[in-house]
Amino acid sequence: MDVIAFDVLGTLVSLEALESVAPHPLIARMWYLRILQLGASLSLSGTWMPFAELQRAALRLVLERNYTGVLQNLLHSKERYEKEMLAAFERLQPWPEARQTLQHLQGKARLVALSNGSQASTRALLEQHDLLSFFERVISVESVQKYKPHPDCYRLVERELDTPPERCTLVAAHGWDVHGAQSCGWRGIWVSRLEQVWSFAPELLQAQADDLESAAHLWTSGGFFHAAP
Repeated sequence: MDVIAFDVLGTLVSLEALESVAPHPLIARMWYLRILQLGASLSLSGTWMPFAELQRAALRLVLERNYTGVLQNLLHSKERYEKEMLAAFERLQPWPEARQTLQHLQGKARLVALSNGSQASTRALLEQHDLLSFFERVISVESVQKYKPHPDCYRLVERELDTPPERCTLVAAHGWDVHGAQSCGWRGIWVSRLEQVWSFAPELLQAQADDLESAAHLWTSGGFFHAAP
């Protein structure tokens, strides 16, 4: 049976809660992008920093660089924004169609959650919304101490599930994640509602879906590849 790995942050759960407590929605988006940038830089340099530390370092950098002259007239201090934004990461809500999508795919594929977040925080987030039981495995990149899209993260899934890359599909709302998986021989479905624009060459986009439900129907219908039994 084929494996479908779902990215978690931004894909299964929305990042909107971060924007609701940030001093400005753009600050929340800048924060998440800085997390990705720092994670990729660490992976390339062979250095590891746990995700919670990465979140905090990225947030302090973003707040410090934007507070003076831009945010200093707002109601709260940098310290209060930092506390509230970090806490918001634990309250991220699933996209409305997430449960229905996982139910639709259950029994048709081996479902895996693959996250840059820690094992403990990812499991807690999925359990909080009663989604944990849909997954055969919850796999965190902390096991290989690299962040996606490093190849070791996708190879980890292949090893843990004893499945070759051609039997694996990644569903993600991040083009860089989809491209990373495809570079390892996986299939990829890009859920476009978060980024809206595919950042790589058009020929590298295997499949695009508007939401998780569309991604599931695309996979089950064989809309862009044959899913082996």
